[in-house]
Amino acid sequence: MDVEAFEEAAVTARREGEPAAYRAALDLYAGELLPADRYEEWAEDRRQQLRRLYLALLVELAGIYEERGENGPAIEALTRVTAEEPAHAALMRLYALSGSRTEALRQYERLKEALPKELGVRPSASSRALRDEIAWSSFSPEGRRNRVIPLEEPTLKR
Repeated sequence: MDVEAFEEAAVTARREGEPAAYRAALDLYAGELLPADRYEEWAEDRRQQLRRLYLALLVELAGIYEERGENGPAIEALTRVTAEEPAHAALMRLYALSGSRTEALRQYERLKEALPKELGVRPSASSRALRDEIAWSSFSPEGRRNRVIPLEEPTLKR
């Protein structure tokens, strides 16, 4: 991966705030930096830094799409994030906004399964409350659009 090109494209995407610029930057991320140097500390730090930038760009792109009311592309971007980070709650909200209550509830189940396995924690109170709103059909899209998409903040397992 050309690190400089990726980082420059990320700066451009953030400056322009357009989905096309974000997609161009994301396309430059070709995976881990120097995967053969797994145990080189300098490479690991840089690898993690670039990975965080890639994930942040995906979350920002999803936020842009959500602000535009384009839930499908927002869901697609966040789905790519969930392979790396627990962004399940944001996906639940987007599915609910799209009118797909069943898929929103399925996403909560994925979250409920993934967090204990991967992080040893359970879903946060806000994720559980969102799930309840969706399950009991009290979820209202009013006031739910144009919000920054948060990554899941897990709570410790008790």
